[in-house]
Amino acid sequence: MATKEQVQMILQYLEETHPAKFYKALNEENAGIGAVLRCLHESKGPVTAGDISEFMRVSTARVAALLKKMAAQGLVTKECDAADARFTIVRISPKGEEKIEQIHDTICRQVSAVIDRVGMEKMMEYISISEQIRAAVAPPDLNLEPPCGQSKQTTEE
Repeated sequence: MATKEQVQMILQYLEETHPAKFYKALNEENAGIGAVLRCLHESKGPVTAGDISEFMRVSTARVAALLKKMAAQGLVTKECDAADARFTIVRISPKGEEKIEQIHDTICRQVSAVIDRVGMEKMMEYISISEQIRAAVAPPDLNLEPPCGQSKQTTEE
């Protein structure tokens, strides 16, 4: 079993190196407009705002705001569903297709730079180790103990 010193050393190292910054930089390209464009680009048929909301795991209000902004920029087109006017069909525009290709190219350049600096063998080792860590780690249980004098059963009811 790992010692407290080993655990503290690893936690300190992770805090200093901030591996999450790399993933955040990649995810920023996928957030918001990039995620909507990706959803539309990969879709095989008509896409509604509700479909995009589910894909992104955000509220339909957030998607509506994004779509309004994207339509103003010419990245998407919106039209009422002929079968049911309550639904709006969203399509990626040619300008949107260009934008998603730019995003994809940017991500590929970033990953390429990492491979060039670190090396493919080490990257594959990193991925393997990351998978092992992910399999070993569970999120912390944030169910706090009930206040003194109360049983857990009382607080859950």
